[in-house]
Amino acid sequence: MRLPSWLTTWPAIPASVYAVAIVVLTGGAYVNSLQAPFVLDDLTTIAANPTIRSLSPLRDVLFPPGEIYSAGRPVLNLSFALNYAIGGHVVGGYHVINLVIHLAAALVLFGVVRRTLELPRGAEFFRAYAAPLAFAVAALWAVHPLLTSAVTYVSQRAESLMGLFYLITLYAFVRGAERVSALWMGTGVAACALGMATKEVMVSAPMVVLLFDRVFVAASWREVWERRRLWHLAHAATWVLLFALIAGARLGQRGVGFDHGLTWFRYLCLESHAITLYLLRCIWPVDLVFDYGANLPLPGVPALVGQFTLLGALFAISVRALWRGTAAGFLGAAFFILLAPTSSVVPLAGQPIAESRMYLPLATVVAALIGGATRRAPRLTAAIVPAALALLAMLTTQRNGLLSDANALWADTVAKRPMNERAVVEWSESLKRTGRPGEAAEVLRAMHRRRPESAEICNNLAVALLGIGDTGEAVRLLREAVRLKPGYAAAFSNLGHALHRTGDFAGALENFMHAVRLGYETTDVRNLAGLCLVQLQRHAEAVPHFERALQLDPRNAEARANLERTRALVRQ
Repeated sequence: MRLPSWLTTWPAIPASVYAVAIVVLTGGAYVNSLQAPFVLDDLTTIAANPTIRSLSPLRDVLFPPGEIYSAGRPVLNLSFALNYAIGGHVVGGYHVINLVIHLAAALVLFGVVRRTLELPRGAEFFRAYAAPLAFAVAALWAVHPLLTSAVTYVSQRAESLMGLFYLITLYAFVRGAERVSALWMGTGVAACALGMATKEVMVSAPMVVLLFDRVFVAASWREVWERRRLWHLAHAATWVLLFALIAGARLGQRGVGFDHGLTWFRYLCLESHAITLYLLRCIWPVDLVFDYGANLPLPGVPALVGQFTLLGALFAISVRALWRGTAAGFLGAAFFILLAPTSSVVPLAGQPIAESRMYLPLATVVAALIGGATRRAPRLTAAIVPAALALLAMLTTQRNGLLSDANALWADTVAKRPMNERAVVEWSESLKRTGRPGEAAEVLRAMHRRRPESAEICNNLAVALLGIGDTGEAVRLLREAVRLKPGYAAAFSNLGHALHRTGDFAGALENFMHAVRLGYETTDVRNLAGLCLVQLQRHAEAVPHFERALQLDPRNAEARANLERTRALVRQ
């Protein structure tokens, strides 16, 4: 096929210039994100994660408790520990590292696309000017606002860091596949193993690299096996590491699996809606949602039928194109394979939809669009790419501005997903942290009117009301919370706090002990239980509670003072 005139007249710009342009464009789009506060999972994964506060013992850093988001992801938790060692909880340092990871991923993607287009089996149509086409793919991907939740939201370093290792795995294969190189094979297998230890989605990497080999490098499956089987088997061997980490991570504590109220079929229906939404956001990245929430309603039957039909058609087209060995087939298959771990039949009950999951799949969509558009309308594509880069960078900057203001972020999320209880609670907590307790209570009160049967909203509204002095209403709401959810340990603890404030020490003690029996044991609960017993003139019984409070937190000065005073009363 004859090369289009816009390609034959394109100036011979060095690849390094394109690389610098990618860094400048992406850095400019994200420069206003560096002071975005910790939100949602950041608060437990970083701010309250004791395993990142020291690099020794290394075992504790690599294997945090199962309830922490980075459990089973030792490389991720180690990266946070290194961040903490450098700058503590200074949020800017975490954003700088996230941005560096994203920039590195963009540069590696540029290298993957450019080297792939230069392979002997590549079409001359694309091979002659691989660098500008690779720049278009990598730059559009890097500044796309759909990626902001994976870059600016610090905890989602899991997605971007895994994505970097994934791309390095593929890049190493591109560089070393034709004349099997031990150096590149070692690099690729090491990156694959590191990715497995960063996030579980890396499970698909050996399969994607295998398909890449057959489509872009090898003339037949026989050639794949005879020339590079050791490389592919080495990639597959990293699954052992992943499965060992999963076995020890207790993923059920993070809402993964079938024990959280979602059947495989309901989740599949939700994910058909999610993937359709992701595809729409790739093309039209507006109305992005930071947190879609849990317990999402299913779309109506007509919508579900339409979504299954669309995705089924795309899947069938991808399989057919892959069978023919085309680049489009590889990109389509990679898209579905990348999303399969999170968007198929194994429920992620706490977060069925998350835009951060499009970090790598977006690259396949952008590559397919640029490739298809260049074949059909090369001049128009050349004109549109700069305009698209400017528009996407502007939208990303705007989105990062929103992510930099926690109150605005949660207000935006609630406006778009008004039934998202988690977003409402996070908004109220953010308002309280910024000295607006009255507004926090009103936000929760509005949700309570919509969902009076929610024990969590009753509990959180009660806590907000305690903060502004409405103890009577708080007690009523907390009693309702424990009625709606008898195993709600935190609500029993909060009810104990409220009753202690009213002077009902016997009632407070009963609720504190109920919380302890449910597994909710904190220094505060034990200390207040002891104070209730002191008020009830049961001093000897109070002593073990203060002692237990100090066992839980040896530095708690209040509990220590209460213990000493109570022991003195017992001795009298």
